[in-house]
Amino acid sequence: MPEQFEQLNSQTDDSELGKIQPVDTEVPESIELTTKEDQELLDTLDQAKQAENHGDHEAAINLYNSYKESYQKFIDRQKQIELEKSGEGENRELEFFEELLAQGAKIEDVSKGLAGLDSPRAWKIREKIKTADIDNPGFYFARSLAGCNSERAWQEREGIVKTDQDRILLAWSLDGIDSERAWEIRRPWENAFYSWDVTRSIMGCDSEEAWNNRDKNISRHGSATGYVLESLAGLDDEHAWRLRNQHLTSRDHDSNIWELFNGLAGCTSDTAYTIREKYFSDESYKSFAAQSLTGIDDERAWKMRERLLVEGDKNSFTVSLAGCSSERAWEARKRLLKEGVDKTVLAQSIGNLQLVGVKAIRERETKR
Repeated sequence: MPEQFEQLNSQTDDSELGKIQPVDTEVPESIELTTKEDQELLDTLDQAKQAENHGDHEAAINLYNSYKESYQKFIDRQKQIELEKSGEGENRELEFFEELLAQGAKIEDVSKGLAGLDSPRAWKIREKIKTADIDNPGFYFARSLAGCNSERAWQEREGIVKTDQDRILLAWSLDGIDSERAWEIRRPWENAFYSWDVTRSIMGCDSEEAWNNRDKNISRHGSATGYVLESLAGLDDEHAWRLRNQHLTSRDHDSNIWELFNGLAGCTSDTAYTIREKYFSDESYKSFAAQSLTGIDDERAWKMRERLLVEGDKNSFTVSLAGCSSERAWEARKRLLKEGVDKTVLAQSIGNLQLVGVKAIRERETKR
């Protein structure tokens, strides 16, 4: 792994370019990168050194900054993974949910944020959903199972299906799960009237079968449906962008904007940010763009969040915090709770169904 380099900016004196030194930074003991990611870092560093050697100092500074930003992104990702493995992050999230419930939040509003949380503490809240005096508790319970792959979660799924309509609930509980066990349930429904719920449930899934499902859905409808776009959450690669661009260049490009942004959750590419910027200044779509910042805790995302606060849009700011575990994010949640932001909105600041897809992709990326 290349060393981390001191941050440079456009005001850096040219005489300092050859004196770049490593800096002491708190980093995880090991940073897991894919072969592609490691090579991209090495290539960027090599290009920066070549630009410096050729006297193109502006290009060198930009490339060194690009290297450092990419490296920091991988550090942040690794810290998030280690936090999730330790269980500390989940405990903090559940403490927040418990506080919201104690202050009068509705349990159905908390249910979506439980997606992917599979600890005994999370199950205590789920059990309350099953017996709550609310409309359609089965829906909220099934939704809370999204992303949960434990044996207990699978046993609960077996008890969900009593009628064909209940299969829709079961599909919602499969969000983000790309295992053979999940596909055994999905396959018989792919051509049924509720096939769109099957496609929606593969958010964050990038297996060959998942891509085949999306392609069949597009062939059946002639274009990428909202469910296909939503299923791309966490996917920021060439294949995903091919489908998004097909929609963005079609006659129906102004339709399914909500689903398009749900499917941009966790995407940090320049292309993703360009789309957010395009809609961010439009009051009709600003909240959609804000929610697409789910799972993104980098400086670029925070600059967009700060704009929301300046404009007085606390609700959009709040939902944009979903999946962010930095101290900055937690301080913001505490402040918003004191300021009386609606608890239904605050519950969304912890997690949503799109986050399940984002987490699934990040977990698989570190294993490659």
